[in-house]
Amino acid sequence: MPGKGQSSLYCHRYPGAFTVKRPYQPNRRHRKKTHGFRVRMQTAEGQNVIQRRRQKGRWKISVSVGKGLKY
Repeated sequence: MPGKGQSSLYCHRYPGAFTVKRPYQPNRRHRKKTHGFRVRMQTAEGQNVIQRRRQKGRWKISVSVGKGLKY
């Protein structure tokens, strides 16, 4: 466990060493604002993505983060 003033990335096995954060840090707001339907529809390339997914018959045409989330 990290002590007072130490980062949560502190590695308990090696004093003075830090662990590496993994690349995927889930965040619903960031996911929706980056890959959501309305963001895709704002650009021609994004509209092409939606069109291709519809043509392919994808069940999900853009990312969804759950019911009731407005952000």
